[in-house]
Amino acid sequence: MKMSLKSRKELVRKAKGRYLKVDKSQKVVILDELSKNTGLSRNYLTQILSAKIDLTCKNPINRKRHEKYDVTDIFYLTKIWRIFDYPCGQRF
Repeated sequence: MKMSLKSRKELVRKAKGRYLKVDKSQKVVILDELSKNTGLSRNYLTQILSAKIDLTCKNPINRKRHEKYDVTDIFYLTKIWRIFDYPCGQRF
């Protein structure tokens, strides 16, 4: 059964504290356990657990593109488009 993303992140976050405190032989055990439970690869888990990747960072804000044409430009462009019988870009 596949774990949800939220539960996977929570499980990895809890194991991160243990992972940073133990020696190499115990790290192997923690990696095996997490890899089996979450389905994530060991390489990715080592990156997450060794603090190279931050799980708490949010996705960047999606910003809208600036409009190329204002309302009056769109009005006149659609008028011209109708006059030329609705051509597509391939007809020119």
